[in-house]
Amino acid sequence: MLALKLTQAIKASPTQVFDAWLKPAMMRQWLFKSPHNTIVRIDIDPRVGGGFSILEHADGEHIDHFGTYDIIDRPHCLVFSLEVPWHFEGVSRVSVEVEATPDGSTLTLTQTGVEPEKTEASWRIMLARLAQVLEGQF
Repeated sequence: MLALKLTQAIKASPTQVFDAWLKPAMMRQWLFKSPHNTIVRIDIDPRVGGGFSILEHADGEHIDHFGTYDIIDRPHCLVFSLEVPWHFEGVSRVSVEVEATPDGSTLTLTQTGVEPEKTEASWRIMLARLAQVLEGQF
């Protein structure tokens, strides 16, 4: 099975890191955000079985990122399906694990169901931006 696994150290509590994945005001600052796009809309139902849709506008295109939450175990684990037909075919699965460290947290992201080379660069940028947002650098 194809899998992408990334880690990111973040100087913020596990609760702050976890909540950044489920609070639209925070999500808008880093999730699927780049210097070249705008997040147009975030619809979220943050419960197991609930869904989300994050609509991005870039290069004259509307790109929807959507899925369903499978596991929500605050502040340790978030698992969801993710579809982004504009970027890749099919359904991928994303797992986010957050562990406390002496300096804050370590986030481990695992994505299966899509070739890692299609998403790795984007996830690396987003996780670095998440750290910057939570550390007050944005």
